[in-house]
Amino acid sequence: MRIWTRVLGATLGLTVVREAWADPPSYLDQAYVAEASQRALEHAGLDDRHGSMAVRARAAAWLPTVGVSVSRVQGGSLTETTSNFTSRLLANDAFSFSVHMSLALDRLVFDPREAAIERVEIIRRERAEAMEALVVELLGRMEQARINRVEAARGAALNADVQLTGAIARARMELLIGAALDVLDRSRR
Repeated sequence: MRIWTRVLGATLGLTVVREAWADPPSYLDQAYVAEASQRALEHAGLDDRHGSMAVRARAAAWLPTVGVSVSRVQGGSLTETTSNFTSRLLANDAFSFSVHMSLALDRLVFDPREAAIERVEIIRRERAEAMEALVVELLGRMEQARINRVEAARGAALNADVQLTGAIARARMELLIGAALDVLDRSRR
């Protein structure tokens, strides 16, 4: 495209001064931060895609509890008969088979495990908030390093400490999201 622009400009007698290059989008762009946070939460298993555990515990009240029992009673009925000098002893064995089913409908209102579940949910939310704060902090360091590189391209001095901090932040972000940041970078374009 650049070659055709210069050829067309030269043919028409126009002067092509210099092409302007826009800075890449910021790492602190809202959509980028949201996607990076979501990927980090999913990778850590802290996303809320499975819904509330308390709701699932209450819904378990509709699952029946089924019990089956089998028993054998030996000699439940003994009968002795005597006639003409002969004695007979009869023993009746009995088998019983029972099935019972119950629903714990009281758990629809409150499940006794809800207090413990709520504590787990609070811990999960706190960890998710800490993860999101870490993502924003790392993206901020990466943005600082990117700005430093842009300024260095314009003639300013390149700050090695800022670049090192940016590289470390990038590596930590890749660990958090479980993939290379190129996946997120491609989605920004």
